[in-house]
Amino acid sequence: MYGELQCWWGNWPLGTNLLSSLVAFLVGVPVALIFLSRLASRQAQTMARTVALKQVPAAVNLFTEALLRRFVAETPDAARSSLHALQTACKALRHAASQPNVHRVPPSSHLAAEVKAINRALEQTLDVEVRGSQQKQWFAELRAYWRQVEVVLGPYLYDSGLRPEQPVRIQEALTNLTAESPTPFMRMTAGSTAPDRLRARASAILTGAEALLYLLDQVDDLNALGSDQLERPHRGVERSDIRQSPEHPGALGEGGPAAFGRGGPRRWVMMGR
Repeated sequence: MYGELQCWWGNWPLGTNLLSSLVAFLVGVPVALIFLSRLASRQAQTMARTVALKQVPAAVNLFTEALLRRFVAETPDAARSSLHALQTACKALRHAASQPNVHRVPPSSHLAAEVKAINRALEQTLDVEVRGSQQKQWFAELRAYWRQVEVVLGPYLYDSGLRPEQPVRIQEALTNLTAESPTPFMRMTAGSTAPDRLRARASAILTGAEALLYLLDQVDDLNALGSDQLERPHRGVERSDIRQSPEHPGALGEGGPAAFGRGGPRRWVMMGR
C-alpha cells in the first residue's frame, strides 16, 4: 500500500514481480505445509483404523472358536443351560455342606449325591480334555486370543461397536475363571475329602461358570465387532495376518486353536461373516 502511494512499483516491474513472489512464498508455503501435514495425519489415522478393523473378524474368530469348541453342547443356548445346571448342583452341595456337622466316617460321605450331581453336570458341560490336563491351556488360550483382539484394535477398540464396559468385563471374566482355583472344573470326590474343602471347590466352580456365562453372552456382540463401522472382508483376513502373542506364542502359532485339543470349530461358530 505504501509503495502504491509513493508510486514505486511503476518504475520497477521486475522488482515488483520478485517481491510479490517472495511474499507469496513466505505466506503460502507455511500455510500449505500446515494444511498438508494435517491432511496426511488424518489420512494415516484413517488408514490405520481401516487396517485394524479389517483384522478384527479374524482375531475375534480365534477367540470365539477357542471358547465355544470346548463345550459339549451343540448350541449356545444349550451351553448356557448346562452351565446353569452346573451352578444349581454346586449351590446344592454348598448348602448341604454348610449344615451342622454330624460325626461321620468318612467325613463327607453324606455329600456323595451332591458330588455325583456336580460331576455329571461337568461331564454334560465341558469336554473331557478341559476337565483334565488341558484346562490350564484352555484358559491361557482364551487370555492370549482376547489380548490379540485388544492388540489388533488398539486405540480403535470402541470404534468397533463395543460398549465401553465390555472390554473391561471380558477381561474380568477371564481373570475370574481362575480367581479361586487354577483348575476349577476338575472332577470332585466325596468320602475322605472334608466338607469345607468340597464347599470351596463348589464355590470355585460357581465362579468359573459365571465367568463362562458372561463370555458366552458376549459372543453375538463379538461376532458383529466392527460391522457397524466397516464392511467385513469376504473370507477376509487370513489367520497368518494375526500377530503372535508375546505371552503365549504357541497359542497363535501355526497350529492355531487346534493345537490345544480337538480340531475344528463347532457348527455354531460363525466363520467369516
